[in-house]
Order: sequence, then C-alpha cells, then structure tokens
Amino acid sequence: MLTIEDIAEALREAVAPYDVRAGYLFGSFARGEEERQSDVDVRLECGHDVNYSDLLSMQELLEERLGRSVEIVTNPPEFMRPAFRKRIQQDEVLLYETA
Repeated sequence: MLTIEDIAEALREAVAPYDVRAGYLFGSFARGEEERQSDVDVRLECGHDVNYSDLLSMQELLEERLGRSVEIVTNPPEFMRPAFRKRIQQDEVLLYETA
C-alpha cells in the first residue's frame, strides 16, 4: 500500500536536481480515498530554470518509484480556473519545501 510518506520520499528524490521550491499532493491520495487504479496528483512550485524536459524526467522517476501514473501541475494557483483551484487547495498536502 502506497502511503503519503512514500510519495513524499519519492518526490524529494525526483525534484532534488531541479529548482523546485515546493511540492504538494492533491486528489484522491491527499484525501485518503485512493483506489487501486488511482493516479498520484502533484502540484509543483518551480523556478524559472525548470523546463518541460525536466518535468518529464521528474514524472518518469516518480512513476517508476511509485508504480503509478503521476500527473504534475505547475500552474500557480492564481492562473488556475477558480473551481479547479478550489478543489486542489481543499486537498493539498505539503510534501516538500526548500528552506
């Protein structure tokens, strides 16, 4: 069974080489409602140096470590549609933050 700590550990490893300031879990895993086929939803706050290739590398590592499909969102909350932003912010669990 995959735990939030397992996800946090994999996330810390995946983002370590990149300019990622924070990582949040949202969706079914954050709510404790995950099912066998649930994906892992992550929102990252990235610096300007993180590009699409970097995001794909992070996603691949996370999927390999977790054995699940991973969806990464990088849009700042202020640029999300209000309903989507509200849903994410209700669920969010901080997993990673730089000092």
